[in-house]
Amino acid sequence: MSIPEAEFPVSALLPKKETGVSNFLAKYPEYDGRGVVIAIFDSGVDPNAPGLRLTSDGQPKIIGLYDCTGAGDIDTSTVVKAVNGEIKGLSGRTLKIPDSWKNPTGDFHIGLRSGFDILNKVVKDRVETRRKETLWDDAQRATHAGCLKAFQEYSKELESKKEFKRPEKLQKEELESQVEALTTLEKKYSDPGPIFDFVLFHDGQQWWAVMDTSERGDLKSCTLLTEFSLNPKSYSMFSVDSSYTYSFNVYDEGNILEIVVSVSNHGTHVAAIAAANFPEDPSKNGIAPGAQIISLTIGDNRLQGMETGAALTRAMVRVMNSSKTGKKIHVINMSYGETAHHNNSGRVTELMSEVVDKYGVVFVSSAGNAGPCLFTVGTPPYIPINNIIGVGAAVSPDMMVAEYSIREKLPSTLYSWSSRGPAMDGDRGVSICAPGGAITSVPSYLLKNCELMNGTSMAAPHVSGAIAILLSALLHRNISYTPYFIKRAIENSAHFCESFDYFAQGRGLLQVEKTFEYLVNYFGEKDCQVRFNVKCADNGGKGFVICNNKIIDSSVTVEPVFANEKEIDPQIKIDFTMNLVLTCNVSWIYIPKYLALANNCRSFNVRIDPTSLPTGAYGTSIQAYDTSKLDKGPVFQIEVTVIKPIILDHKQSQTELSFDDVLFGPNTMKRHFIKVPKDVTWAAFNMNVISSSSEAITGRFVLQTLQIVPQRSSNTYKTHKTFSVYDKIETFVFQVKENIILEMNLVKFWSSLGEMRVNYKISFGGCRPSKKELVMHHSEGLFPLELYPTLQTEEIRVAASLKNSVTVLKPSESTISPLSSERDRIPPARIIYQLLLTYQFHLKNSTEITITSPWVSNYLYESDYESQLWMVFDHNKKLMAVGDAFPDRYCVKLEKGDYTVRQQIRQDRKDLLEKLNDTCILLSQKLSNSICLDAYSCSTNATCGKKLKSETLFGHSETGMPIYIAPIATDKLPKTITVGQYLLGTISFSNDPLARKVDYYTLKYILSEIPKKPSKAADSSEKTKEEEFEETYKEFMTSWITKYDSNDQAACKLYEKLTSKAGDHCAIHVAMLQNLEPETTRYLPGFQKGEPSREYLLKVISIAQSAIDEVNQVELLAFIGTKSDVQTEIASKDKHRFMLQKNALIEAIGRKGCAMCQYYLLFNEIDNEVDQKNKNIEMQHIDTLWLTLLKYVDPFDVKGTHNFALWHSVAFSQYGRLVKLLMKMTDDKNTYEYDWCLKWAFDKLNWKHCSMLYDNKLLVNYPREFRPF
Repeated sequence: MSIPEAEFPVSALLPKKETGVSNFLAKYPEYDGRGVVIAIFDSGVDPNAPGLRLTSDGQPKIIGLYDCTGAGDIDTSTVVKAVNGEIKGLSGRTLKIPDSWKNPTGDFHIGLRSGFDILNKVVKDRVETRRKETLWDDAQRATHAGCLKAFQEYSKELESKKEFKRPEKLQKEELESQVEALTTLEKKYSDPGPIFDFVLFHDGQQWWAVMDTSERGDLKSCTLLTEFSLNPKSYSMFSVDSSYTYSFNVYDEGNILEIVVSVSNHGTHVAAIAAANFPEDPSKNGIAPGAQIISLTIGDNRLQGMETGAALTRAMVRVMNSSKTGKKIHVINMSYGETAHHNNSGRVTELMSEVVDKYGVVFVSSAGNAGPCLFTVGTPPYIPINNIIGVGAAVSPDMMVAEYSIREKLPSTLYSWSSRGPAMDGDRGVSICAPGGAITSVPSYLLKNCELMNGTSMAAPHVSGAIAILLSALLHRNISYTPYFIKRAIENSAHFCESFDYFAQGRGLLQVEKTFEYLVNYFGEKDCQVRFNVKCADNGGKGFVICNNKIIDSSVTVEPVFANEKEIDPQIKIDFTMNLVLTCNVSWIYIPKYLALANNCRSFNVRIDPTSLPTGAYGTSIQAYDTSKLDKGPVFQIEVTVIKPIILDHKQSQTELSFDDVLFGPNTMKRHFIKVPKDVTWAAFNMNVISSSSEAITGRFVLQTLQIVPQRSSNTYKTHKTFSVYDKIETFVFQVKENIILEMNLVKFWSSLGEMRVNYKISFGGCRPSKKELVMHHSEGLFPLELYPTLQTEEIRVAASLKNSVTVLKPSESTISPLSSERDRIPPARIIYQLLLTYQFHLKNSTEITITSPWVSNYLYESDYESQLWMVFDHNKKLMAVGDAFPDRYCVKLEKGDYTVRQQIRQDRKDLLEKLNDTCILLSQKLSNSICLDAYSCSTNATCGKKLKSETLFGHSETGMPIYIAPIATDKLPKTITVGQYLLGTISFSNDPLARKVDYYTLKYILSEIPKKPSKAADSSEKTKEEEFEETYKEFMTSWITKYDSNDQAACKLYEKLTSKAGDHCAIHVAMLQNLEPETTRYLPGFQKGEPSREYLLKVISIAQSAIDEVNQVELLAFIGTKSDVQTEIASKDKHRFMLQKNALIEAIGRKGCAMCQYYLLFNEIDNEVDQKNKNIEMQHIDTLWLTLLKYVDPFDVKGTHNFALWHSVAFSQYGRLVKLLMKMTDDKNTYEYDWCLKWAFDKLNWKHCSMLYDNKLLVNYPREFRPF
């Protein structure tokens, strides 16, 4: 056997050769990024990752770690002083202050946070699994096995006995309850995570912070850290096995401590591509090993890494302020982005432009991974000002072999998924392309050294690193630059690859050496400080997009914009003149030859005649050259895109297009543009394989379709399917919009080897309803519609269902206030304000909810506001859900209960926030069962109940088919529906099962007030007016007893006054019991709120007995035992009287029982007048009372027994039964008191693992304040 070739192409794991980086650094090793700082706008960078510790010249690699999202903010506004070297943390633990700490003021800021709020999902899942294994599983199994054994042995012991004594029965019940409680605890196990105390203090020079990772107050064993920006070694790990690093920043004079972590592996990988340095193995280096990095986290950990407007704003404020700190940021890399509906405006994009135009920072952004269709470039770089470098992703033969391990080298190409231009405003969108894959460093928490990741996210840092080495060279040579000059140099020096897709590569593949030559040769030219603002009159965009096959005559305006124009020397503007020659490489565009330009706005006319072009997509540009230096390349370019669609023959009823015997190799792309016919609503794609090469037994394909609608993002009408084909037929159905051009793009994946010949076709169908907005009103009866056919006959089947109820919530509170933190102040002194909106809602059942703020929810980069974050809290202030832009991403399931929504909207213009003071939000709740609506062909059939099943709608029909949708029967409406809500669902009309899934319309159902059934009031026909008055007066006065405070003597006086009169006093006694111990302050086992006095308990027992004595229980039990059919014959007034007596009696017995148990537990053991014998009698009295109560209620209905069930369990030491009862109560509503009582019971049972779990639950589930934004 021959020995294989051993040398591995390591250099291709992080490619540099393709763009000339390797050659450039070989020539100029000192220009490796030294002196340049790159800001990584991403998910955070791990300072412990390989290659990210030092630069090539020994400087710290990472000089700043910041979480701009607010997810890492910890409230440390509580200030305490040490007593005897100790402080009490917010957890309640005693924290020991090490003697080595220097704190001149003695002030310690303290905070608290659950570790699970800090960890990202990967680490959280791993830590949660480990904690369950070490802290729960073994102890739980042992405890459960022991209790089960005890129960089984005792049950066996009792089997031999004919009768059980009461104590034996109680003991068996207790052992069984323990087993059931442990089983329930296992099913409901939910780890709140580790709970960390934070301590922050100032030593007179800088802030120091510590996280109590010991969880026992041993601060000496924890790592004391200063701010990372002051000491790049100031970071630590949560634990050795987690390998999850964290660092700190301090704001607001110590009132906010920011903990910074890695939200995902994305940011570290990006940073490593840009600037990793491996002195021991330079082949693994990033592009700029000498550059330094500042990590600005914009991916919010609360939103699974989604960026927010507030985070982006803070990141850009940090960049703006960087020159003041002596750590000026030169380059921004942002491998993040979304699709925008438009770029006419945008609070965030304004700040992006300001960072470039005013502060001179080069901004590099990934173009997006939304290809292969046109118009898929993301935001950024799609913003109002063309000053961001957008980067597409390419893959080279060496990358294919080394990174992807494919069997053969293929020619260089672009990734199939790399986003394509143009942007919707006509701009090129993609500036250049670069290698879009690498195997390099990832965060330590992944427990691996490196990982393969690909995307335009990886191409952008390649360019950022390349710019860093170019800027390093310019700085070393004292050559000035502007972001415009850098962008122009990169674009004009790129290698345009004829084999690459025109719309995906921008100006071509990055070439570092040629760019450097360009910068050196032309750095003194006038246009170095200028960008050109181009505006096309026909659409107001930065370029032309023509889809209508008409000749366009349009003016174009060009205006020079100077870098930092408000600060620039006016003479530079005065002296600026350029003589330009205009050119274009196609014959169907007509332009003037020359343009003389000074510091003013000039316009010229352009004619574009696409009428002679065959169908397809055409891209070119009008280029403007400086006549004095033509070799410099164009100083600006105006992109022109023409799309000539296929138009189906309406007269011939053409409904499909076929493409036969089409050859596909790796990355072969077939792009078709089709004008969707009128009234069409869906399309079907079919494909089958004719033949394939031996390499292509299976072919991996991507089908993407897209329609562009004004003011809507490219995702609105987009379909993306990835599929593998053998010899079977693949069929996909997708929704389309009539009269709009459809792009259909079929691509064989770039790494799918071999060739295939296939047939494929697209066919259109569907029908269109007569109304664009389908809104039904419950009170308006039948809802009429007409359906209009397409070119072909359609089988119609109406399916209408309502799946969600929507409630409009008005703000209960609305406040506008300035944000005080330095990170929320735009230089030099623009204060950002926040609008804080509060909403309340109640869920009657467990359900899934979605929250939408209609004014802002569908926008991010194009929004006029920079934040829209909302948080949902339960009634205990526990954070339950977080959401931001694009509400469909944040559907959350909540249990029944009361909730609070808090939303923050930010702007530096207070007047814009004032417009939203009263803005409402929409709360969408998923119905437990969908409501189906019936359809009929005519109103007569609706009356007769003859439903519409399926009908044939003939093509070319001159009139529509009428249908009628019937309203919901009142008795079928959900019981939880209230006035002010509406129902939301869908309606479809096709009989084709595939078409029904995609071709549907939103149906809104407006509810009117639902008539209430008349209540059956008590019969009062035999009462005189005098009797009615006396009864009503008595009820009114009795109700006032409960409204007084328990220590108010007025209640006692009123009670005595009412009981002094003749009559039934049972309700009065119960009202007095409620006054003495309101529901909100009831004593629970463990006496967490304090112990009652002897006198108080005796008083409760006495009053409760008075209430019990008022009721004839024999008569009441006779009524309860009466059959239900006989009960209906009993007079209504008697039935009402019996029910009132029953409820009052149950409450009196329950409250008396609680007081007796409390008295027994607190005072019997220390009361010398009661001996052991009498104590047993006391227990018998308690048990007798308990058995009396069980005649009326279920023993496990804690509320029904008015807590007597709990206290009876404690009195008889049945702590397992107590746990069982309390857990049933927490199913209904969680409270601090119930969970504290559970922990107390666990301690009594010596279930230490359960007690530890609830220690942390009490801290996590019941915070003191709402989480900050």
